[in-house]
Amino acid sequence: RAYSLFLVPARDAEDRTDKECFNKILHHIFDPKEIMKYMSSGLFEKSTQEMRATLQELQDADMALADSSISFADGDLGLAVIKNGKCAVVEGDDAKRFAKQYEKHLEWARRTGGGVDPIPFVMLRRNTYLHRKYAKLSVDDIAVCNCLPIKGKVACADQTCALRQIYVECTPGFCPCGDSCQNQRFQKCQYVRTEVKKVDKRGWALFTMEDVQQGTFVIEYMGEILNRRMYERRKKAYAKEKHTYFMVLNTSPIFEVIDASRKSSMGRFINHSCDPNCHTHRYRSLGEVVVGIFAKRDIEKGEEITIDYQMFDGAATKKCHCGAKNCKGFLGS
Repeated sequence: RAYSLFLVPARDAEDRTDKECFNKILHHIFDPKEIMKYMSSGLFEKSTQEMRATLQELQDADMALADSSISFADGDLGLAVIKNGKCAVVEGDDAKRFAKQYEKHLEWARRTGGGVDPIPFVMLRRNTYLHRKYAKLSVDDIAVCNCLPIKGKVACADQTCALRQIYVECTPGFCPCGDSCQNQRFQKCQYVRTEVKKVDKRGWALFTMEDVQQGTFVIEYMGEILNRRMYERRKKAYAKEKHTYFMVLNTSPIFEVIDASRKSSMGRFINHSCDPNCHTHRYRSLGEVVVGIFAKRDIEKGEEITIDYQMFDGAATKKCHCGAKNCKGFLGS
């Protein structure tokens, strides 16, 4: 793999609303003394200064998180080390000891392309947010499908499920079909069996180890979720590296990007093709937006899994090595 996954559109507006900052402003607006200051000077000088200071603190916090060394959180499965195409996860104290040297190794491997095996990364079971907490769902927020459980049959498995039609996963404990529900694939990590191999000119690639039918959920593309400030910081830090793994997750209400460089799933090894056999699709799972890789057509066992990177913003200057009959020659052209 030798290209960025998705570049992002030009900056259009600030992407973060900071409640603490604006609560301070509101406090001054409704303070009679502050109103008199405003009326006499025509300028909310104190509020403006406080707002700038608060925003600067938030910016500094974002930069610190973007620059932070690798760490292991509760949602991490451990350090993924790939040998002979198979993934082994190093857990507990062994992973923490390895993490001390991980950053140096990562920096070297990204510059050089690594050695005979892929660069180790932290295996996730769900996205990890650096700038906010996970969404909290109230009972009123949870949508429920109208499927009915039928003994001996799977449920919520096709487009007859009302939630599946609108790309929303069922919530455990609320689906009428209980354990037979098949619309919790992201939550249960119900991925196709895959392995990693090295291919000429394109680096590492992901291959299926089983036949895959059209429409099948292959794997989730996940990683560290960054806001715009963090993304800009990381993009500069990765400027000299051979591989980047950014994908736009959200543009509204806030701008968020997936960075799969250090923490991810096996989906980080998926390469681009001008004639891909898979495509990406956004779902909503437990209140959060997630990105899934789905089969566009039937895929045979041993075939490489590919998607269209849909690159832009200068991508046409990067040569494509996908080998497809309809290859455009350059990404984004």
